[in-house]
Amino acid sequence: MVDNRNPSPFSAILVIGSVNIDLVIQAERIPGPGENVMGSGFRTVPGGKGSNQAVAVSRMGGTARFCGCVGPDDFGRELLKSLAAAGVDTKLLRVSPEEGTGTAVIVVDEVTGESTIVVQRGANGRMTPDDVARAFEASPDAACVLLQLETTDEVVRAAVRGAVKRGIPAVVDAGPARGVPLSCFEGAAILSPNSFEAKALTGIEVVDSESAIRCAKRIRQAGVENCVFHMGERGAMIVDEKDAAIEVPAFVVKAVDTTAAGDSFMGALVVGMVEGMTLPEAVRMANAAGALACTKLGAQPSIPTRDEVNRMLSGK
Repeated sequence: MVDNRNPSPFSAILVIGSVNIDLVIQAERIPGPGENVMGSGFRTVPGGKGSNQAVAVSRMGGTARFCGCVGPDDFGRELLKSLAAAGVDTKLLRVSPEEGTGTAVIVVDEVTGESTIVVQRGANGRMTPDDVARAFEASPDAACVLLQLETTDEVVRAAVRGAVKRGIPAVVDAGPARGVPLSCFEGAAILSPNSFEAKALTGIEVVDSESAIRCAKRIRQAGVENCVFHMGERGAMIVDEKDAAIEVPAFVVKAVDTTAAGDSFMGALVVGMVEGMTLPEAVRMANAAGALACTKLGAQPSIPTRDEVNRMLSGK
C-alpha cells in the first residue's frame, strides 16, 4: 500500500499527456448508431486529459508542470493561455509544426449529465520519449508523475520508466480505454482504470470487489503496485499489494456533465499523495473533487478548487 505520511521534500507534480480543444454540444439524449437528435448549447472548451489534470492539480493547491504538444494554430494558442491562466507551468508545452492541435467532440446528455467523447489525437501523437526526457531534466523538484493514455505507448512507457529511475511515484490514469500492453506500466505506483478501461487492458470487467481483485492481480503481474478503480456512483475501490479491496464511497451530487470528473479525481489524488495523505485519504479527497466536477458543464470550467473540495469533505 502506498503510504505517504512522510511527504516528499520535493513539491512539483509533473503531468505528461494530452491537450485538446473540446467541441461540446448538449443533446436531449446521446444518439444511438445511425440516429440524429437535436442539440443545443454548442461551445469550445479547453480540455484533454493531461491538460485537465494539470489544471486540477493547480486548483487543488499543487504545483503543476505540464509536458504536452499542441499545433501551430489558434486552438493551440488558446490552450496555452488557458493553462497559464490556471496557474500551470507551461514551459514544457511544445508546438509541433507537423500537426494541428488535438480535438475532442463531446455530446452531453441534458438529463443524466453522461457524455460520449471522440478524440482526434492531432499534435498529441507527435509527443516523443525525447519530450519526456527533457521534462524530467527540467523537473528535478518533481515529487510525482501523472500521465494518461491519450498519447502514444512509447510516451507512456518513457514516462513510467523515467519516474522509476528517479525514485518518484508514477500514477497512471488508464483512460481512454484502449489495449495498451501492461508492460508499459512496469514500476508504476498506481494504475487507475474505470470498468471499460480495466476490460480493455485485462479482459476483466470490474463490477465488484471480487472482479477488482482478479483484475488487480493481473495488473500487478506487470509490476504495478496498487490499483484504484473508478466505480461510478459507488465511488472508488483500492486494491493493494496484499489483495485487500478497500471501497471509498462516492459523494452524491446532481450530475450536469461528467466530463473531466475523472481528471479532477486524478489531480486531487496526486496532490493528496504529495501532501502526505495515505492512499484511502487521498482517494476520499479525489472522490469529492470528481463529484464536484459533475455539477458544472464543460471540462476545465468544471474542475473544482481546493476550497470547494474542502467544504464538501467537511459536509458544508
